[in-house]
Amino acid sequence: SYVEERIQFHRVCDLKACRQFLTDRNIRLYGVEIVDGATNIEHADFSNKICAFMMGNEGSGMNKGQLDICDEFVIIPQYGSGTASLNVSNA
Repeated sequence: SYVEERIQFHRVCDLKACRQFLTDRNIRLYGVEIVDGATNIEHADFSNKICAFMMGNEGSGMNKGQLDICDEFVIIPQYGSGTASLNVSNA
């Protein structure tokens, strides 16, 4: 598919392995989460960076372990009435 031809997907067994995989390759991990200090994704500077994104559960967001391994956080603004969460399967 179009996406699979342009984006690399890798599977790891746990968060520790995920962090090590990314660190070994100098890849920044962005958590997509509403937290203090998160940058609006429309204003984030991804230039000259290889990056990965981690998204949490639609209901409760990211857990502490996931939050702890992220380098930075971005938010994806939601417009209109309704929920502030993003359905990952539709992202």
